[in-house]
Amino acid sequence: MTGDKAHTSGRVSANVSRFAERQAAAFPAGKLVTVHYNPDNPADSVIDPRGSIWLWLLYLVPIGLLAFAWSIGR
Repeated sequence: MTGDKAHTSGRVSANVSRFAERQAAAFPAGKLVTVHYNPDNPADSVIDPRGSIWLWLLYLVPIGLLAFAWSIGR
């Protein structure tokens, strides 16, 4: 069985070879890794189940800007 996700933060849909090479370098051939998977659907698997801090920033930055604008507008 094969998978295409290293992290739970999603996949990159663009063909960005530098990103793919950096991801692949983290898991060289022969390196043992723990794979986390859904027992009901083993195809739903990931190597690193932690979310990315960058994903949180996508939510926190706009919320912070809205809060700042609201505080100025009061």
